[in-house]
Amino acid sequence: MTTQSKYLSFAVLSWRRVREACRESFWRAIPLYLGLSTIAIAQPMLDLYGKNLPVFSSAKVSRYEISVFAFIFVVFPVLVACLLEFIGRIIHHQLGLWIRRLILGIFGAIFLLTVLRQSGVDNPVLVFTAALLSGGGLVWLITSKKWAKTFVAYLAFVAPLVTGVFVYNTQDLLFPNTLPIASTKSTDVGSSGKPPVVLIVIDEAPLFSLLDAEGEINKERFPHLAQLSEETTWHRNAIAVSNWTAQAVPAIFTSLFPKQGDLPLSSVHPKNIFTALASTYPLNVYEPITSLCPSYLCKSVVPIGERWNTARFRNFMRDALVVFGHRILPESLRNNLPRIDEGWGGFAENNSDESANNEVERMSRLRAFGVLGPVYQTNMLSELTMQMTAATTPEAYIAHLLVPHRPWRGTPDERVYRIYSPDVPQDMVPDDLDQRRTIYQRYLLQMGLLDTALGKMISDMKQANVWDDSLVILAADHGLTLETGTKVREAVFESNEITDDLYRVPMFIKLPKQKSGGTTNCTVSVLDILPTVLSVTNIDTGWTFDGRDVSTNCPNDMNRKITSPSGAGIFANSIDVLFARSTKYDALVSRLGGTDRIAAVGRSAALIGQMLETNSSDSGVASWSIVELPQFTNVLTQRGARIPVQLKGVMRLSRQMPANAEGIITVNGVAAGVISEIAGAVGEVDFDVIINYQLLTQGTHEVGLVINFDGNSKDLRAGPKPLK
Repeated sequence: MTTQSKYLSFAVLSWRRVREACRESFWRAIPLYLGLSTIAIAQPMLDLYGKNLPVFSSAKVSRYEISVFAFIFVVFPVLVACLLEFIGRIIHHQLGLWIRRLILGIFGAIFLLTVLRQSGVDNPVLVFTAALLSGGGLVWLITSKKWAKTFVAYLAFVAPLVTGVFVYNTQDLLFPNTLPIASTKSTDVGSSGKPPVVLIVIDEAPLFSLLDAEGEINKERFPHLAQLSEETTWHRNAIAVSNWTAQAVPAIFTSLFPKQGDLPLSSVHPKNIFTALASTYPLNVYEPITSLCPSYLCKSVVPIGERWNTARFRNFMRDALVVFGHRILPESLRNNLPRIDEGWGGFAENNSDESANNEVERMSRLRAFGVLGPVYQTNMLSELTMQMTAATTPEAYIAHLLVPHRPWRGTPDERVYRIYSPDVPQDMVPDDLDQRRTIYQRYLLQMGLLDTALGKMISDMKQANVWDDSLVILAADHGLTLETGTKVREAVFESNEITDDLYRVPMFIKLPKQKSGGTTNCTVSVLDILPTVLSVTNIDTGWTFDGRDVSTNCPNDMNRKITSPSGAGIFANSIDVLFARSTKYDALVSRLGGTDRIAAVGRSAALIGQMLETNSSDSGVASWSIVELPQFTNVLTQRGARIPVQLKGVMRLSRQMPANAEGIITVNGVAAGVISEIAGAVGEVDFDVIINYQLLTQGTHEVGLVINFDGNSKDLRAGPKPLK
């Protein structure tokens, strides 16, 4: 045989091998791969995202990115599997066959992981053993039983069904209404003679947390919110209409009572505050969760996407992979993933460190941290304020700030601290008093951060001489509850107390040229904001609203409609319920004093901030340690710096502690925080303590432990130094 004949024979054999590999790896294998990958990967993810559409509006992804997202979960695993098998078969037929078996086994194992996750089985050994066995068993059935192989192949028809359901659920996103602006009757063509409009919507802010013992805004703890109550009209009896952001914020922006299933999109809500003001005002908007303002209309810090954006899509897919991990893994492994229960996105950045050594790097990290960072949120308010003070003509400034919303990690001096566990695990309010107290302390610290940011906004507006002329409104979309036996945002309409916590919110309105403030108990709601804005700015849209202009009216409704994703209810509480709730939470964390007193809890509360003198008696502590000990070295005070405010540790006791005993963390000898977990304890005790952030000045600090042995502060015993 000639050399040419050999080459020709080799080419023919290679072509046959490639053709056979294509036929086996693609034509014959696709139904198997598609069927299993659909039930294991595509269906769980597309079903989850299809039922939680605000995730897309929060990420501001375009219709093209949503389409590619669906393609990746439906088709991409199949293409990868086919390609791997093809390469294996090119090398050797048996290698390709074993690659197919391996991939089918992996898909089968993932499917069982999903089933066990939804069934609440969390033992990792049991879960992975069952998954491996099921994957191997499935491969055996497919290779040895024709009916099993046929059944799996027919599962491929589930793929178009799952995709179709996803497309149907996301139709408002994929095929949005493209009408640019809802028509109005307004003939205004400019803002000449109009007041600047400032609307700040804060998130997850119950009113009870802001009150002092007299039912006024707590001036010691939140001085700038108290300033608002003195210089604006504080609507103390205001309520939100939903406990869910995706309903509550559109209700504020449209003055329409939420309808179940409506998406927070401009295509669904074309008649909103942005389209109403657009013909009169230049718009400056920060809208991180909802997307009611068309991107071409707003000078938006975070516009909704209309075109493909690779960086945005990459971040969105990173989040999706985190979500997928939570969808299939047992609890012990999920705890190692970024949390997904404290926001609408930015999960992959959830553990980002907001601290850095210079302002440029800090701001870069804050931006990378995305919409979840509390200091990033207040930075958005600062940017809007700079725009307010630099404007030469009246403009509209509308921002939805995700503060004091979780994750709670900000301090009133605009620093942050690292957190190692969910703010509220599974969203359930814990029965344990110490855990609830820590949750409330962290929330109050972040409310203090917001108060600081608002103070800067007010001060800057006054210095620029725009405060007096402006219409300024601050309101919250909903509250939260720490009532045991429920979730922090679960609507329980049968409970007046929980309903008050969730729906009673702060609402302040300052009219242009308003000379003095005051408090009113008129029965208003956040639905009244838009009609009030339009009335004050003299804009006639001709639209119908569910709210009313409250700039001159004082409603007195005994019953007010409220809703939630689970159903509707009636808010009929008197203002006295609010005062009672404030008193109840005062027992959890005292409302006396400034934000430095948030750390002052328990029997040792009066000692916080004092230099402690101890005796030489045995403290009963053999050793103790805290995770954050290295952070006390070279503490920074710059905005966005990370400091050790929440300390998690372990205390090993050499004796049983008295029933009233408490531990006290000291910073340079000054009492900084209270450890209540050791009361009556013996052996090893885990503790979680919030310390006074104001003690964390620039430099290195020495951390100590004092035991308030009898609980009456008369027997203070020095503990050992912390283990390094």
